[in-house]
Amino acid sequence: MRNIYPFDRHNIWTYGSSDNDSSDGSSVEIEFSSLVSIIWLNTGLCIGILILHNWLKRKLPKIYLGRSNHVSDERKTRPLPLSWNPLNFVSYVLKVPWRDCRAYCGLDQYAYLRFIYMCANITLVSALWAAIILFPVYASGEQEVDVEGWYVLSMANVPKSSGRLWAPVLFMWMFTAYTVFVVGREYRHNMELRMEFLGRGENDIPKQHHYSLMVEKIPPKLRCNRALYDYFNALFPGKVHSVNVCLKVPDLESKVKRRNENCKRLEKAQAFYAVTGRRPTHVVGNSRCRCCGIECAPYTVKDSISAHGEDDEYFDIADDEENLTCDQSIEYPKGERADSINYYTQMLDKYNREVEVLRREKQEIANAGNNDTNAAQDWFDNVLRSDLFQYRETNGSERNFRHDDGRSSLATTVIDGMVDKKEDDVTLSSSDATEEPFLDNFLLSKVVDHARPGVELEGVSTSVKLFRMIGGTFLISMLKRFRRNVNVVVDGVTGSGHSSTGFVTFTDLSTVTAAVNASLTTEPRTLLVAVAPEPRDIHWKNCVTDLDTVDAKKKSGDTIIAVGAVLWSIPVAAIQVWFTADSLSELKGFSWMSASNNEYVANFVNAWLPVVTLLLLMLALPYVFEWFAKKYEGRKSYSDIDDSITRRYFIYQLANVYVTVTSYSIFDSLNDIIDDPEDTAKLLGETLPTVVGYFVALVATKTLVGAPASLLRLGALSRYGLLRSIFCSKKYLTQRELDVVEKRQRLRFGREYPSVLMVIIICQCYATIAPAILPFGAAFFCVYFVIYKYMCLYTFASKYESGGTLFAVASNRLLVGLIFGQITLIGYLGLREGYAQATATTPLLFIVYNNITYFHKEYQLPSMYLTMERAQEIDKFQTAEAIRDFDADAYRQPVLSDDVEGPQQYRREPTD
Repeated sequence: MRNIYPFDRHNIWTYGSSDNDSSDGSSVEIEFSSLVSIIWLNTGLCIGILILHNWLKRKLPKIYLGRSNHVSDERKTRPLPLSWNPLNFVSYVLKVPWRDCRAYCGLDQYAYLRFIYMCANITLVSALWAAIILFPVYASGEQEVDVEGWYVLSMANVPKSSGRLWAPVLFMWMFTAYTVFVVGREYRHNMELRMEFLGRGENDIPKQHHYSLMVEKIPPKLRCNRALYDYFNALFPGKVHSVNVCLKVPDLESKVKRRNENCKRLEKAQAFYAVTGRRPTHVVGNSRCRCCGIECAPYTVKDSISAHGEDDEYFDIADDEENLTCDQSIEYPKGERADSINYYTQMLDKYNREVEVLRREKQEIANAGNNDTNAAQDWFDNVLRSDLFQYRETNGSERNFRHDDGRSSLATTVIDGMVDKKEDDVTLSSSDATEEPFLDNFLLSKVVDHARPGVELEGVSTSVKLFRMIGGTFLISMLKRFRRNVNVVVDGVTGSGHSSTGFVTFTDLSTVTAAVNASLTTEPRTLLVAVAPEPRDIHWKNCVTDLDTVDAKKKSGDTIIAVGAVLWSIPVAAIQVWFTADSLSELKGFSWMSASNNEYVANFVNAWLPVVTLLLLMLALPYVFEWFAKKYEGRKSYSDIDDSITRRYFIYQLANVYVTVTSYSIFDSLNDIIDDPEDTAKLLGETLPTVVGYFVALVATKTLVGAPASLLRLGALSRYGLLRSIFCSKKYLTQRELDVVEKRQRLRFGREYPSVLMVIIICQCYATIAPAILPFGAAFFCVYFVIYKYMCLYTFASKYESGGTLFAVASNRLLVGLIFGQITLIGYLGLREGYAQATATTPLLFIVYNNITYFHKEYQLPSMYLTMERAQEIDKFQTAEAIRDFDADAYRQPVLSDDVEGPQQYRREPTD
């Protein structure tokens, strides 16, 4: 039998390629010496990164310790004492209890830290169990051939059909039970936090969004503030605080954008004047360069003029500008040099007047709508009462509804009450009780009858009936549906008007809970409601897009993402083939990398370069997914965009793990597979554990380099360095530009959750096959937890608060990854001829799936809305206090509610 394990017998971690495969350029097998070199290199990088971070923290505190500048006083943490010890933050961070962490960081960041803690808990306990159960069983295996390297502590060291294969089955049952137990407890904890968040909110965030609903697919008749208010007030009388229907205002948005740019330029000119004492000038119409949101100023001292110079009279027209109307304002011809302060002051006043005129017009449109004061009543009539009207018109009179003495029967009373809005006057007397069966029969036979298939054939001519019977009804229905879809597309493209999205704010939580859990109408895809996101969470530019358009783009986007995931094997496999020492040695000037020249360097390159290249490639994916969700699909909230990134990034992380496994195994055994195709399964099974070396290197790199590198905030640091190199002096920057340079650092949940999920997926995949991965995974989560807890306390400041909604999504994906790990074990047991063991492991798939369904039904869905019992309890004590500070413009588009724009001061007054 050919020995496929030609390893160094003196080192249980070392293995290498066979002589027959040494020339194929494969980097499948990572020797232990190479892994040690990688760890030492990463450790050196880790120390350097920590020292650099400690130095930068002193030099640039507004970037690395700037959280306190963007949060309220009650969320500020105790200042961290500076020290030359780069790890001085560790002990302090670990002493901060969970309760304080929740109060300081907010629920979104708290939920993320709990997720990392949960993964660390799972891997630490599992690593301990693996050391007790699996390591002795695998290390003392009786494989027929000599086995060393990673195989010693893997299932590859267990003979086929051996009774030892029951050990990984037992471990997988224990691993699954513990994972489900821990996830279930965290689900429960997250649900309780969600109830508290939905009921009482955060102390420094207005509570109005908990009392508000986001309404989608508003019918045309109700697309104005007045009509939508009347509709919800009819359903919940006296409970509606305010209503805002989103408007399509591209002209106003364009004008506001130009006004804001003009205001920034005015601030730039004023900053130049404040620093130099000379009035800046510019050539009208000249373009300017922009970098990271900051515009370059075309000002130089030689082009400026003294405040008391000879040209002062020509430029200084600000004194007379207050008396000028828009038509009388002095116009500067394009290409002429103008005094920048006077020019932009004049233009800003002009833009403010134009914006105010446009804003009033849009407000009138929003309030007036279709000028129908009975729009809500017409909607009720069309949806609920059409059959009652038809019945009255068919009978021609009301004599069938009245008694001989002229007293109205109950049916007449209900009809008249519904038509005349007098439902409150309807009462049931003892004499009316005899009419109840008649009303029931009337409602059952007439109100529901309009939906009966074939009712359209009644009362029409024979030719029309024949046409409909041979398929005309189907054709007409398809044409109507096509017309509706075309109308949605045309309505979304053709400019201004009312959109199908709106927001409704109520005066108590009980009404919100009732409305969000009830079906408002029987019309399909109409008046869909959900708890409104926080106003800061809304992407207002996408808010006017029709929901059908968004859903259609989501479906096409999911298709594109799925195709990309299938094709993801191409770049992953290419990295594993091209970024090796033998492949690079063929390039000019890199021959020194070949194994024949320097085996140590070749092994190190084969182990480290593919890992780093793959990590860099994975970093680019969230930016692609973010653009896709924001620009193409038009998602309406930033939390929904993060949710989309998390779900899609997870798919690629999962594909990355299993594509790596299969491609490594295939490349390693490609020659043998071609020579003997019947042994494909056998060869893949024998090479599967070798990939654990690659994943250990990957996890070690993420632990020692990736996690510490996140402390550097390379994006913010690069932007700061670029801006300081372009704008040499800080004094020439305006206060608005300084805020851009030193803007808040936000935790990007859509990118961070999948990064954690990738490591837990790797651990789940190899937990039983090669449990040596578990200690490295546990170390990663421990380091990640400390670093991100520190940054949540001192660096990150949330832009919005969604209440930890992504925790449930990430936990769901963790359990999905567990199913894939179980499938991997079942397949590998089959390759090892452990058919009984594979059968015994199969029920775990259904157990985990049932728990996923249970958690989704019992925790994830209920946590989206406040329970009625909690809502009523909170309303007893908090309603009057909560609605006192409600703002009717809170859910109005910013371009419709912003005040008149004016330049900011050159420098903000310092606060105590």
